[in-house]
Amino acid sequence: MVSMNEFAKIALTYKGKEDMPLKHIDGPMGVRGRNSNSKLILEKLQWEPSIKIQEGLKKTIDWIEGEIERERKEGNKEDFSKSEVVKQVDDSLMTLGNEESTV
Repeated sequence: MVSMNEFAKIALTYKGKEDMPLKHIDGPMGVRGRNSNSKLILEKLQWEPSIKIQEGLKKTIDWIEGEIERERKEGNKEDFSKSEVVKQVDDSLMTLGNEESTV
């Protein structure tokens, strides 16, 4: 199982920033925590990821950096280093799964 703090530390090592302190920001809880544990899917579906989390994260980081570079070349001056915590209210969560599929 990998916690979000461990996941962040893995990501920081790819950019040579492993000593950077992590700052917890309160946000919506959603599911009961933010951990990855694939034992249940292995047990029920006999499936497991074909690549390690570190490799997948590295591929994702490279992809994101490529997308930001593409945006910059197209003239986008947005500050991609900033993010915003969006508050989710329970009443909108209650409707999830009740909408008709458009697929």
